[in-house]
Amino acid sequence: MDLDIGTVIDDFANSTVTVLHKTKGQRVGGDWIDGNTDKTKIKEPLIPNDKQSKLSYFDSGQVELCDATLYSHHNEFEIDDEVIDDSNNQKYTIVDKTDYTNYSTVVFYGLKAVNS
Repeated sequence: MDLDIGTVIDDFANSTVTVLHKTKGQRVGGDWIDGNTDKTKIKEPLIPNDKQSKLSYFDSGQVELCDATLYSHHNEFEIDDEVIDDSNNQKYTIVDKTDYTNYSTVVFYGLKAVNS
């Protein structure tokens, strides 16, 4: 049985977010062809981590504190995709992805702020 928390995501959607998803490039006839960048606008909660902490642990033992978390119905976004909070134009990079779609309807994306 899936736990449907989609209504919670819908209720707490605080602004629109633009995700720039980069598709992988490919080699054609010996030349490298860059992938496309797909632009997706969604209305889902992006919560800055001012008081909460979301840690990502890497194989090297490094610990990284995420600056925000995006709670989403979409699972097609990947690490290193760019996220823009349309309410304040703050740019983030996806650094962590926790996919709960095997038993729920949500994916948590850990975001690191990009300083201009």
